[in-house]
Amino acid sequence: MHVMVAISVWNDTYQGPRFTYGLRYRPLTTGAVPNGWIINSARPHADFIHGTVDYPRRLRQQEVAAFQLELVGETQP
Repeated sequence: MHVMVAISVWNDTYQGPRFTYGLRYRPLTTGAVPNGWIINSARPHADFIHGTVDYPRRLRQQEVAAFQLELVGETQP
């Protein structure tokens, strides 16, 4: 049996790669985007009414499509 453990990643201490996604139709809330975003990484963005949010990994295409997100950019440390 495998148990998944959620590990919180905080914006002010995370130093790994970041994948920024635009929130096209829903604001950042649990259930409106895939779990695992970098906490406190949400930012306003001129092209997205609900801004952007960063993840420490590239989201699977199924996640991007299901949550109607758009990859804005990738930043490597």
